[in-house]
Amino acid sequence: MSKIVGCHFNTFSKWAWIFIRLVHGLHQEVIRFENRLINWDWTKTNASCTVDCTTFGCLDTFPFDKAMWDPKRERAGLKYEVAHSIHNASIVHWNGWFKGSVSDIKIFRDCLKEKLEPTECVESDSGCSGEACLKNPDVAKSRKSKQQKGVVRARQETIFCKMKKFGSMSGIWIHDYDKHELAFGAIIVSIQLGLELGTVELFDVEYEAEYF
Repeated sequence: MSKIVGCHFNTFSKWAWIFIRLVHGLHQEVIRFENRLINWDWTKTNASCTVDCTTFGCLDTFPFDKAMWDPKRERAGLKYEVAHSIHNASIVHWNGWFKGSVSDIKIFRDCLKEKLEPTECVESDSGCSGEACLKNPDVAKSRKSKQQKGVVRARQETIFCKMKKFGSMSGIWIHDYDKHELAFGAIIVSIQLGLELGTVELFDVEYEAEYF
């Protein structure tokens, strides 16, 4: 990148991190949990969003920390929790980083669970279970509902795929772990702004699964 813009590597790195910090600083204004309420009809369903965790590879330096190892993805990694609205496709929550071995349900209980309304439900995969508000793939009243649940979870994975198109997220992170959080926050803000401006698109879904 420094060659493309015609400057020294150190100069490019200095200004890149300044820019990354500034974009990351917008996350509280751009990623808003109350956005899940937009287009949400409580009379049809009390599920507001989907939640899932994703892990990004990192270089675990000596002495190695066994807690960094994510057994599901079989690599050392930094884990983040992300939630997006079922009813308007906005990214409404993110949390991290966590060590790769930390379970999805522990991450959910530590933060997102406390934000939910008493009767509010959240779609999740089988790796995050153990709470009544979490609706796993097999929890549905009809075949149509199961299909709709699968589609909204697939849209969540699409968001992760868009994040991992960035080279810094797809490779092995070699910088400080705290810098990874800055980069992650800047990228998720960029994607959400793209969704609002129409430069990033997600497919529409039909969702009417009932849990009353």
